[in-house]
Amino acid sequence: FWFVLARIKKLLPNCKIDAICHNVIPHEKTLLDRFLSVAVLKRADVLVVHSKRDYENLRNWLPHANIKKLFHPVYEFFYKPVAKKDARKALGLEGNVILFFGGIRKYKGLDYLLYAVKEVLKTIPVKLVIAGEFFGNRDVYTKIIDELKIREAVKLLDYYIPNEEVANIFAAADVVVAPYVSGTQSGALNVAVAFEKPVIATDVGGLGEIVISGKTGYLVKPEDSVALARAIISFFTGKESGHFSAEMKKVKKEISWEVLAQKILEEISRE
Repeated sequence: FWFVLARIKKLLPNCKIDAICHNVIPHEKTLLDRFLSVAVLKRADVLVVHSKRDYENLRNWLPHANIKKLFHPVYEFFYKPVAKKDARKALGLEGNVILFFGGIRKYKGLDYLLYAVKEVLKTIPVKLVIAGEFFGNRDVYTKIIDELKIREAVKLLDYYIPNEEVANIFAAADVVVAPYVSGTQSGALNVAVAFEKPVIATDVGGLGEIVISGKTGYLVKPEDSVALARAIISFFTGKESGHFSAEMKKVKKEISWEVLAQKILEEISRE
């Protein structure tokens, strides 16, 4: 990729290169991250990031670069209208349903959510759907589930979720939970926006730019199962879920691909 950018610059010196930086710092860090990122990105004319955290990281690496903070667009291509009752029938679900979606990696904090579910079950019944492929030791999580004796409260769909199954999984859920320990943003969160689902997330990276406590869901501090449990209980015992969904519908329009494309074009035209 670095070679391609170098050749473009050499052959077409007047050609502007805009780079959209999904994650400035990889989730699984290595010693070469900074060197490789700087080597590639310094050749771009405009760098577009999706969150304040990525902006700060990139500014630290490239203090004189032309960096623009926009937003991570909603993943609308997954969306299709599915009735909740039909989705739940297909998945064998009922009651209060929580969804954890996406590839399962350590930084996503699934272990904290499992402990939170144990606390929630002391107050209200819930069903946690874990939908995604394990990247790492699956047994770490199944051991926690068994030790907490919550297997009946967990539905595990531990495989890569094909596009055609996404709609049913999100339609069946009442709320999406993103208990990340670290990170810059979340693709799963943007799928939740597409389905206008409330989100309970931890206050890491750019998650707080989409999830606003009391408006589109709840935001809690990371690595705190008790706070996560309280937020889940508040969601199911309160009367705000409809309000959260209505606000998510507004967010969905504000962070569409069309709006992002227009804003990028506006930034380019100013250069």
